[in-house]
Amino acid sequence: MFQSYGLFPHMTVADNVAHGLAARGVGRPARRQEAARMLDLVQLGHLGDRLPRALSGGQQQRVALARALAVQPAILLLDEPFAALDKNLRLDMQIEIKRIQRLAGTITILVTHDQEEALSMADRVAVLHAGGLEQFAAPTEVYDRPASLFVNGFVGQANRMAGTLQEAGTVRLDAGGTVSARAGALAPGSRVVVRLRPEHLRFDSDAQSGGIPATLELALPLGPTVVHEVRFGDGSTAKITEPREAGAAPRQPGAAVHVLAAPGPGILAGGFICFMASFDNIPVSLFLRDAATDMLPIRMWQDLEGKLDVTIAALSGVPIVATVAAMLLMERLAGLSRRLM
Repeated sequence: MFQSYGLFPHMTVADNVAHGLAARGVGRPARRQEAARMLDLVQLGHLGDRLPRALSGGQQQRVALARALAVQPAILLLDEPFAALDKNLRLDMQIEIKRIQRLAGTITILVTHDQEEALSMADRVAVLHAGGLEQFAAPTEVYDRPASLFVNGFVGQANRMAGTLQEAGTVRLDAGGTVSARAGALAPGSRVVVRLRPEHLRFDSDAQSGGIPATLELALPLGPTVVHEVRFGDGSTAKITEPREAGAAPRQPGAAVHVLAAPGPGILAGGFICFMASFDNIPVSLFLRDAATDMLPIRMWQDLEGKLDVTIAALSGVPIVATVAAMLLMERLAGLSRRLM
């Protein structure tokens, strides 16, 4: 399904849905029946006689989806299908398309630049960077356990806090304070980077609790949550997300605060060298501070390839190319049939 939907403006909704079947030589009664079934699936059965220009953007999108599903494709390719929709309609259509995909049982590949869209809709997410595959896993796995420093910084927000590994698995942060962690194979004295999600940091009013002293720079209210930016003594900054209570007075910029990691689910960020666990059993990661931190070590990359099954990964591109080629051929045949008519 194309980003622009590609509906034929001179055809009714029902004829648009049946077009692929007509190009395949399906008889008129059969394709009318299948078009009606597809329109019922996308909840547009009552609009079959209308032209595309009489539909809203969301309705046009569902017609394009029904047309793509009508030919019973082995794989459905969606090329940024929500880019032209406003935010509220985009969320509704994400839910609708995921529901339809479950009912149709069709393998679907969604191409998108929207991280939230990928995480909310997919059963498996592939993160690509510089022509290479960084990670291929379930959305929660990609978010909680990124396989590389790039994935950790690219998918969602992550605060980067530099420090030095000390004895007994303790990291002294440049911003102040220490973090207890399992050091694994890293040697004391190694320069490391700790990555923490904004939602796993919290403010602490107790100055004696061991929190990192900081100054509140600004607050961004985002409906039910507030995103704060704080600046530490070394000049580095971090983002902190907290729920917004109704009627509560906002924190004022310039206020002195102390920052702690809040207990919660694991946010394993993927290790360049090893994994570490700290902050009340919240797993975090350490990465060496050098130019090589943007890529996985060869050994870890080979392990990742082994888990992906290289043969399946290589063959997966074949149906994608075949699907695109079939769609282009279908459009050419459509143009030829219009000229003959």
